[in-house]
Amino acid sequence: MSAKSRPLFDPRFSERDNPEAKIWDVKPPQSLIDDLRAFTVKTGTPDLWRFHCHSKPPENSPPPRVIATNIDIPESLRASVGKAPCPLCSLRGPRYFYAMLGWWPDEKALRVIGHECGHKFWGVGFDVETRRFELEKDDDANLGFLIDNFRQVAPMRKTIEQIQPTARFLDRLRRRFFSVVSKKNIQTINRSLDSNFGRLGLYDEITTTFTDSRGNESRKQIPSLVEDIHLNGRQMLAIGNDSADIHLYRAEQNLKGLDLPSDDSFIDELGRLDMDGRKHAADNLKEAWKAIKEAVEVCTATQEFFASENLRAFARWASDHRAPVQLRIREDRLGRFDAAHRTHSMQIIPGSPELKIALPRVPILVWKESRRVT
Repeated sequence: MSAKSRPLFDPRFSERDNPEAKIWDVKPPQSLIDDLRAFTVKTGTPDLWRFHCHSKPPENSPPPRVIATNIDIPESLRASVGKAPCPLCSLRGPRYFYAMLGWWPDEKALRVIGHECGHKFWGVGFDVETRRFELEKDDDANLGFLIDNFRQVAPMRKTIEQIQPTARFLDRLRRRFFSVVSKKNIQTINRSLDSNFGRLGLYDEITTTFTDSRGNESRKQIPSLVEDIHLNGRQMLAIGNDSADIHLYRAEQNLKGLDLPSDDSFIDELGRLDMDGRKHAADNLKEAWKAIKEAVEVCTATQEFFASENLRAFARWASDHRAPVQLRIREDRLGRFDAAHRTHSMQIIPGSPELKIALPRVPILVWKESRRVT
């Protein structure tokens, strides 16, 4: 039935106190909120949900406890069901597409209300309650994240220890390379890669004749791609002087203080922390994981770039007179590369163990916004 063709009397738009639904003397479980969401998605009428009390709360009652937000009528149903009535401000007329669920402990009642109606009804008092709900939801997400991932603290520390010597070697190698290849040349190389879909191109200038609409001929030189060279480890050129070792140091610092018991008693320890403590611990664990991941990415790109075949391809491109930069990179009989530009030079030994060692995998974290969606 179209929202525009409702009967003169629609039971949705009449007061329904629903005393049989006033049974919630304790906070409703998550399963009940899931039931409301499923009902709303299916019908588009949260005001007809079996536990909704479509009546105004008692006069002078305090703001309700907000226990769920984002109770939204699906867009696909809005044309047919229209807006839902709100028990706070619009018992007998359409009011909202977006709602939240409130709990009145003294009444033992639940009401689905428009997402802006609580503020209009109670003002700042309702805003304080909404903020409390958001803080509790964030705390629930932080606690869930820590419970799911705290056992990864030890593997993360082990990963840092394993990768640190390799990271320091690769950082030194990359810094020496960038002392030979100037920042300006790196920018030119990156532009060349961008213009040729991530490959290094060599171009010849060819002369082409053009004829305009009046029959006049003109000649123009245009670049013609004659060879393109695949380059691995391109991320290393974008990374620049980023340091894998600094990322690992950040990870170590963030893991400090996360020394809870290794057995299940750590859950009790987490429960003793306040909201700020759990947020701090969760943020530090996330930042440590990100830092380790970034360190591994820096090391991987460096290893790929300085692999023998890759260096050989890059050297062939950089020493060609058609390349936009001119670098001298030569390989000797032992497979060592000498790179030079003006007054700077370096030697690269692709056979170095640090360039071939398999990097440890970053521990996997269970990454959820919340253990319960509210």
